[in-house]
Amino acid sequence: SIPMIIYAIVAGGQRPLDVSELFLAGLLPGALIGGLLSIYSMFRAGKGTRDTFKMSRVVETLRDGIWSVSLPIVILGGIYSGVFTPTEAAAISVVYALVIELLIHRDITVGHLGKILGEATVTMGSILIIMSLAVALNIFLVEEEVPQRAVEWIRAKELTPVTFLLLVNVFLLLVGAVMDSISAILIIAPLLAPIAYQLGIDPVHLGIVFIVNLAIGYLTPPIGINLFVVIAIIYNFFVTSGAQVADNVCLLGFTTGEMRNIINMERRQCGVGTW
Repeated sequence: SIPMIIYAIVAGGQRPLDVSELFLAGLLPGALIGGLLSIYSMFRAGKGTRDTFKMSRVVETLRDGIWSVSLPIVILGGIYSGVFTPTEAAAISVVYALVIELLIHRDITVGHLGKILGEATVTMGSILIIMSLAVALNIFLVEEEVPQRAVEWIRAKELTPVTFLLLVNVFLLLVGAVMDSISAILIIAPLLAPIAYQLGIDPVHLGIVFIVNLAIGYLTPPIGINLFVVIAIIYNFFVTSGAQVADNVCLLGFTTGEMRNIINMERRQCGVGTW
């Protein structure tokens, strides 16, 4: 997850964050949200016409997608087995995807690599500019003791860590509706992470709250990037029905409801293993 990696970089000032801890902490919340959405999708699909289930089609689909499905297994397996670090995993995933697309799927050729590298360079360049500004903002905030003053103000208002997380939750939901997750993490995480740390909130816990909230923003107008993608694929782009609006409201209800559980989770409950 790119947002997890970026959060670990920009929010790990006072206490370095291990990306693998964020990956591990996201397993249970991700499984819960995915399970709720899957159940709702099955319920909605049951009301319409569906193709007859055929095991042969399942096998065929699995065979076509086995290389894509194997990527997260290779990456997460390599990280948690200690074969490579999360940073090395990023490079390995690029090589893996390149080999699969060139030699197996053959959706691209060597002649396409120049254009792909050019587009990737533009994207990385914009991210590096935002990161440099975010780091400069972080340094400025530390020198001006903004987090310490904010903590003093919060304590003067007698806000508990849970109350602080609830306020952060609402704030991030609003931010996620108008800003993409990468930019929001780069700009906001350096400000809120030190405050949460001084309030005794686990930075890994805060990271999951950040990422899930901003992911919900991808379903929320006026930006709602995922909405446009889904509508363009499934529905007529220029047609919006009441059923589509109702579906989105249900999805937002499931995800925001799960956020309540994530906020109340202690660090040991966010994942598995030694937690």
